[in-house]
Amino acid sequence: MLSDADSKITYDVLRNQITRNIDVMFDSHANHPRLGPVLRARRPDRTCFVLLTPKIFKDNPYSRLYGWLLPEYQRNPELLSAHLAHRDDVEDWSAVSKRLGWLTFEDCESVTPGTCTWLNV
Repeated sequence: MLSDADSKITYDVLRNQITRNIDVMFDSHANHPRLGPVLRARRPDRTCFVLLTPKIFKDNPYSRLYGWLLPEYQRNPELLSAHLAHRDDVEDWSAVSKRLGWLTFEDCESVTPGTCTWLNV
């Protein structure tokens, strides 16, 4: 939505993509008045981050850095807080950690057949 692909966002090569996306969750429409009506209606306190990957990576999480980071952010809200230290406006990091999830393309296909036609399931 408002990631580093935006020409007005400063790129930080040391910050991981998960924390960049979680950071965006906290922004309200007041911070970005040009957002369309759907995104303006989004409530940051009810926004979730869901990592979407092939099932093989969820089954073998330690093959990717996010396989270490995401479960740790879910278990350890203090680490997430440390990685987003500039967010002094967040009162309940434990609640934020509970809004982080991991789904697979295979999960999507099982719920709505035909959404991931490239899968051989």
